[in-house]
Amino acid sequence: MGHGQPAPSQEKGTATTYTCPHHPEVQSATPGVCPKCKMDLVPAAPASAPKPGTQTPEPAHKGGHGGHP
Repeated sequence: MGHGQPAPSQEKGTATTYTCPHHPEVQSATPGVCPKCKMDLVPAAPASAPKPGTQTPEPAHKGGHGGHP
């Protein structure tokens, strides 16, 4: 009784790349372990979508805009 819909984890036209958290130069198309440190490879974030919370915070208001003594 398949509905012909892909699993939610599968997206059209996107391939998941796995990378080492400590060695970003290590990349793989399949999950595995880093050959340098043996840590598990994790799915790399898409380059087009920034991670939440990684935006540069705006500078704090310091006043001194002139016009006020």
